[in-house]
Amino acid sequence: MDKILNRIKYTRKRLGINQSKLAELVGISPTMMSNYEAGNTRLPSDIIPGICRELKISPNELFGWEK
Repeated sequence: MDKILNRIKYTRKRLGINQSKLAELVGISPTMMSNYEAGNTRLPSDIIPGICRELKISPNELFGWEK
């Protein structure tokens, strides 16, 4: 799970999106996004499509199955 969280953080920063903005785009609170990235809260599967859409990556890229 840490690799997934690191990919979210890396890609978000590469695109110049802060946690609060990504949270807003995905429809969750900034606190929840912070908790997901820090690994304090488990990333629910229902927000993965939104995160991938906003970060312009495929789920396969997020999970490290393809580059």
